[in-house]
Parts: sequence; structure tokens; C-alpha cells
Amino acid sequence: MSGTVAAIEVKASGTVTDRDFDGLRLLRDKLGSDFAGGAVVNLGQRSYTYEDKRHVLPLDRLWNPVPAVA
Repeated sequence: MSGTVAAIEVKASGTVTDRDFDGLRLLRDKLGSDFAGGAVVNLGQRSYTYEDKRHVLPLDRLWNPVPAVA
């Protein structure tokens, strides 16, 4: 997948709003199919998919991953 871009936006907040994805949407619109996806990393507690190819990831998940379910 040469030429694809994944983006990370970091927010010093415990909550994520729709506006926090404005930069990722802009990048997606400019890159088209070269946009692989993006994540807003924040101080919250929940990981989830917000929209297609855009996700919310708590900062502590970077060093405390959720264990896989057997």
C-alpha cells in the first residue's frame, strides 16, 4: 500500500466531539483512496469506531492494550 496515509490527532480532553474529527475529514477528502484511516487519541476511557476509517483511542491504550478474547 505505498502512498497511503494514516493520521493521528491528539486531544487533551476526556471526551471527543464531532468537531474533533474535522481535520481527519479534511485529510480524507484531500487524499481520497490514499487515506487509510485515522484516530483521535484522547484522555477518555473508551475505544470505538466513530465513523468509517475514523476511530477514538484512549491514550493509555498505547501502553495498556486490551487483552484478546480467547
